[in-house]
Amino acid sequence: MVVPFDYIRYICDYNQIKMKKITEEELMSIRQLNQSVVDLKNSIADYEIKKHYAMQQIMHRAAELNKLNEEIESKYGSININLETGEYDNQEDISGS
Repeated sequence: MVVPFDYIRYICDYNQIKMKKITEEELMSIRQLNQSVVDLKNSIADYEIKKHYAMQQIMHRAAELNKLNEEIESKYGSININLETGEYDNQEDISGS
């Protein structure tokens, strides 16, 4: 393969160009701020994962509660339960009063 002379000259000229730089302080500030943004994004992602897990647990527990309510209703009928004492009243007695 033959490389054109102009291309070789371009590569040589490019290698001789001195790259411009920002100051070390500026670079350090940019790096620190960038890392802070990355850390905050990671924190949000962690919270979103925890939120998703908690929502799944709520859905699971709500399904269990509905199933238990159906079992209790089939055994006792439609009732109101005092969650502190376990005592219950028939809903018909309350609405008929």
